Amino acid sequence: MDVLRRYATDALLLWGDVPEFRYFLPRLLELAADNEFDWPDPEIVFSKLGRGRWTEWAADERAVISAFLTRWWETRVDDDCPWPDIGTVLCSLGLTGIELVPFLDRWGRLGTTGAIINLHEFVTTGVTWRTTGPDLRNPFWDKETPGYQNVIAWLADGSALAAVEHGFHNETREEMLALLDETHSLLGAHDR
Repeated sequence: MDVLRRYATDALLLWGDVPEFRYFLPRLLELAADNEFDWPDPEIVFSKLGRGRWTEWAADERAVISAFLTRWWETRVDDDCPWPDIGTVLCSLGLTGIELVPFLDRWGRLGTTGAIINLHEFVTTGVTWRTTGPDLRNPFWDKETPGYQNVIAWLADGSALAAVEHGFHNETREEMLALLDETHSLLGAHDR
């Protein structure tokens, strides 16, 4: 595990090339998704996909990676106590270069207790609300990437707020309604 940890930290930066990275990738993603490394952080490991330009790889390789990323998101967004936390997962996905809109749309359905809890947690602790709009707190985000811009737009353009409003209609449990209400208040106060 120490060898993989060291490799994951500096792959495609100090050592290794894309073919070597492809060889180690399945195990690296598995370990990072389960937060098995004490270092590097998941964001660092998943950012290697972007650095390795996986979206230009063979179609079958892209399909497998996309399916893995989608499944990782689905299990974490619906988990009422995900580890790593949902902000880390979202940032990690964004750093891969995958299109985040479908992931945000999936989250916006708020179809599970976990999705509601995770949105509340993200909006209250993963976002800094400025007069100019939301800013994502995770220091690994690159503000120039489409992923970052997708999340900011989702938070600021009313999409997340509409998801919460829709969530009110489908929820009856008081504790979930309280979380939705607090999330709605924050999003509504900052909706453009």
